[in-house]
Amino acid sequence: MAAQEGTSGAEGASGRAVVVRAGESDSTGFLLAPRLVLTGYLPRAGTIRLTLPGHAEDVPAEAVWSQADEGHDAALLRAERPLLSAEEFAARGPLILAPVRSAAARDMRVEHYGGEPGGEPRLFGDACEFVLHSPGADHLSLRVRRWLDLAGIIGAPVLMGAALVALVGRHRSAQGHIVTAAATLLRDAGFVRQLAEHGVPVTDPALRTAFEQRWRDSVVARYGDLTVNGAAGGTHAVPLDAVWLPPEVLGRRRGAAVEGIEQVLAARHRVLLWGPAGSGKTAVVQRLAVAAAQRRGPFADSVPFVLPLRALMRSGRPLPPPEDFPRAAGFGEAPAGWASEVFAAGRALVLVDGVDEAPPRQRDRVGAWLQDLLAAFRGNRWLITSRPDPALSSWADRYGGFTERSLGPLSAAAMGDLVRRWHRAAGDDEDTAEELLATLRLRGDLTRLATNPLMCTLLCALHLERGRLLRGRAALLDALLGVLRHRDTERGLTEDSAPAHEAQTEVLQRLAYWLVRNGSSEMPWESAVRSVETAQSPWPGMPPAEEFLRLLVVRSGVVHQTASGNVAFLDRAFLDHFAGRAAVLENDLPMLVARAEAEASWEDVFRSAVAFARPRERSLLLAGLVERGGRAGDPARGVRLRLLALSCLAEAPELDPEVRTDILRHAAGLVPPANEEGVALLAAAGPLVLELLPAPEDVDGPTARLIRDLATRIGGPAGAALAQRFAERMALSAAGSGPWLPDRPLPSGWVPDRPAADLARAAPPDGPFASDPGVLMLSAGQPWTSAAVPVHTVVSFGDRARFGALAGLPELRSLALIGNGVAQEALRQLPGLPRLRSLVLHGCSLTDLSVVAATGVMFLELWPTPPPNVLSGLAGAGWLRVLYLPDAAGRSDADAAQAALPTVLVLHRPGGLVDETYLQEPAEVRP
Repeated sequence: MAAQEGTSGAEGASGRAVVVRAGESDSTGFLLAPRLVLTGYLPRAGTIRLTLPGHAEDVPAEAVWSQADEGHDAALLRAERPLLSAEEFAARGPLILAPVRSAAARDMRVEHYGGEPGGEPRLFGDACEFVLHSPGADHLSLRVRRWLDLAGIIGAPVLMGAALVALVGRHRSAQGHIVTAAATLLRDAGFVRQLAEHGVPVTDPALRTAFEQRWRDSVVARYGDLTVNGAAGGTHAVPLDAVWLPPEVLGRRRGAAVEGIEQVLAARHRVLLWGPAGSGKTAVVQRLAVAAAQRRGPFADSVPFVLPLRALMRSGRPLPPPEDFPRAAGFGEAPAGWASEVFAAGRALVLVDGVDEAPPRQRDRVGAWLQDLLAAFRGNRWLITSRPDPALSSWADRYGGFTERSLGPLSAAAMGDLVRRWHRAAGDDEDTAEELLATLRLRGDLTRLATNPLMCTLLCALHLERGRLLRGRAALLDALLGVLRHRDTERGLTEDSAPAHEAQTEVLQRLAYWLVRNGSSEMPWESAVRSVETAQSPWPGMPPAEEFLRLLVVRSGVVHQTASGNVAFLDRAFLDHFAGRAAVLENDLPMLVARAEAEASWEDVFRSAVAFARPRERSLLLAGLVERGGRAGDPARGVRLRLLALSCLAEAPELDPEVRTDILRHAAGLVPPANEEGVALLAAAGPLVLELLPAPEDVDGPTARLIRDLATRIGGPAGAALAQRFAERMALSAAGSGPWLPDRPLPSGWVPDRPAADLARAAPPDGPFASDPGVLMLSAGQPWTSAAVPVHTVVSFGDRARFGALAGLPELRSLALIGNGVAQEALRQLPGLPRLRSLVLHGCSLTDLSVVAATGVMFLELWPTPPPNVLSGLAGAGWLRVLYLPDAAGRSDADAAQAALPTVLVLHRPGGLVDETYLQEPAEVRP
């Protein structure tokens, strides 16, 4: 740190100031090497002797280089023997001669010795400033902020931090002593040669300039992309500029004006930016670094230094000075003095990311390191980021007087903009982005999550990976939580900084269950500490309960400490997720069913419990819910419970077939509404129904009108957004588009030759698909092949036992299986195909069609007609609109199927589908 103005003593000094004595005169020099001293004044007479305070004897010296030009005096003196050993010299820290324009330097000090000639010298560190002496860049005078007439100030070094920027000469002007800038000395070949001979590192200014450009290019290459980890372990990288949205930066006081981060940093110079996990802190750091590196924006003249604190702490070495920043940032060695030159000139933009990631016991060390840098190199800009942490609440004032700001959540408009930008940058089409936005608007839990930039971009990545979001709420939340865990693992955080995953989960479950059971949104800190204590026994080696809770608040990205000091979950979705798990572990299954019936606020807790439960527990939960729904005295409550059970099927990949069939049977005909009475009944059930409705493009005009009215009556942001989408569908229907029906994935009127035994040898017909690259036609035994474009139709002939490849076709809308004796295995893949609407099964062995009822299939063709017990598996197929049975034995068989499936239009015209005019009748076709 700089010595205080006008004070004596060596505290805060460089440790390199040397007394230069010749005859009766004393001046000051600066130790550049163990035997080499630089001074701004060459004595003209007498033997030169050098004295390093603290060392008893004077050491004779001779001048090996000097200059005297227009008052710019300087000399290099070589001692007969070293004034310090190599180890002692190295212990004084790095040495930099900064070839900067002295006029740009600020917050300097001049180190000099004073006292009676020949007497014991005293070291002074005086604040000083440069003032203009003449128009030339190096013709400057020095003004010291106290009385100058002291022996020893002649020849003294002018320091800015660890950099020597000038020397005090023997000449004076009206403004003060004339100085010689370091830049002037470094242009002299003889001076540079002497430095090299004595091992003083010097770099050609041209090499420094070239390195700085390489540095800028490297910063852009490293930080120019925004990378998000997907749920499947892959990563998605998109150009940062393509998805960048300036975040809202909030003041610490409630009601403070919203600002931009560049505006704040330009005005304040030192900013501590708070933000919860995923709020965009690292993206801000990357954006500022890239813009400065590309010489754009308000910091175009600055040189960015990105310092992820986790990486600096991981090495175990002392935190680096500026000269080591390039190596610490992973860019290798820079020319000697380059970084310190940048700092001395006030051109550094220092971006320290993640103070909260330092282990608590080492945060004071980080603070002291920053404090020293701020004192030594003023005039630069500093941005420090951290998650909110009560333990760091006084940190900003204690270590450097930082201005504190916080990152705000995404607005609805910003969220939509980010989703569109992300998909466009990833090379996806606009329709896919709009599909995701429609899903977000429909589901309030996802809308809340997506106000966090990381969660929003992760939802985009999941949508990109799968062509849709995960069907189950619990699976989606587990994927999001997995990414949060992966980020800490990827950053190399130890348990000193982030608690173990298993222990975190145990404590989060306890906290969540306490909150939902008590109907509270916050838990007193002391109660939370006691919950941690009760959870610690299975996890040896955990830190004390209160320390563990503080780590959980900072690192989990799920809970936080409120302004009142209590603990709360950052989002209701995570609260319900962990509470449902805890209820299952406590074996509170009857209580879960009862609370789900009595309180709509327990619906998501119940769904989480279904997802986490084992198959037997899952069946008990859902069977109990269906039973209560069947005997509910209030019709609206009964509908809500049946719909809740139906929504839980997405959370239950393994479920007793009888329970699944019972759920589908009880929910049959409810969704979508068939008439105004159905609208009223579903509206009373509440927002739950919105997630179960078909998409606007999958319904006809009359049904769109009913759903629009339903969404309007339910209300809220999700209801209003859905009502608008269905209103647009109604407008299209009124314009003559007619009801939508999926295409039959076979040439019109084509039926394979009979008997069924021949189907195994059937070959693809000459049909209208030949030129369509989106159609995949496979003969018996032909392997799956990858297509250059998304596949929308698959027609497979013959037995095919492996259908796992279907999961890799997210755009598949039509599937036909011809002569497949193991087609039942293929049906198990159908729930994983979100866009599948048409299914044709010819000559296939079928024993159970209940899985089809859980898909989005709207058109189903079966030949031969299955027996009634197999057809009954389609009961409750809310999406199925048309069942085509080409070989039904007369109208009676079709009528029997129609009676079993009252919400489905059953057709039975052999030889092909009914004509288009029949399908266009709105009253005949129900979704």
